[in-house]
Amino acid sequence: MGNQLTAIAPSQIFPVEYYLTDLPDCTFDSNLGSTRFFKVARAKHREGLIVVKVFAIRDPSLPLKAHKDRLDGKLYYSFSIL
Repeated sequence: MGNQLTAIAPSQIFPVEYYLTDLPDCTFDSNLGSTRFFKVARAKHREGLIVVKVFAIRDPSLPLKAHKDRLDGKLYYSFSIL
């Protein structure tokens, strides 16, 4: 008995600026909070300041496609979501 990890810890934890390189219209402004898997930053967009939330998972075996499809459907008519 004892504490056990439920997932493999990432070998390298990247700062939120690393993930903003995938968004060409956004430039990093400031860090608003960060944990091992969830990162929040304020960024500059051509329309003004925005909040970017990143869920960073590096395990390709996790079945996230169903969640992505569900979120895409719910956020389809949201204009403030990238």
